[in-house]
Amino acid sequence: MDKKFFFDSVKLVPVYLLFIATFGQASSEKFLSGGVPDWFVNQFAKTRLNLFPGSLNLQYFLIATLEAAVVLAFILSAGRLEFVDGNDKSILKAALLLALFVFFALGFGLRMSGDFQGAANLFLYFGVTFLIFTYVERFANT
Repeated sequence: MDKKFFFDSVKLVPVYLLFIATFGQASSEKFLSGGVPDWFVNQFAKTRLNLFPGSLNLQYFLIATLEAAVVLAFILSAGRLEFVDGNDKSILKAALLLALFVFFALGFGLRMSGDFQGAANLFLYFGVTFLIFTYVERFANT
């Protein structure tokens, strides 16, 4: 096997591993936690996100569902070998776009609750994900 072909074929694999591990752990912890943790309700109880009784519970599991959707999209993309140069990368792009929306939602919520350091961290995650998306969109051979 040509070394250049090999490296071109696996250069995006670490991106897949990073997003699957990050979002997989986050979503599984939420789904397996046995319910919405008290710290979550307490953190957002006095914000505009607390729209109606039970809305924070709904939002918690909506976030978990979106995180799981990111994982599933990356797994589907990997199954289609989209990380290989020359292959279509439409599902990979959709997975990265969904990850951007999740990072935005998480950062927005943290900002509303006054966790400015957490929101700043999510801004960084959003920015790096945007750079990866831009790289895939413009430079990864499709």
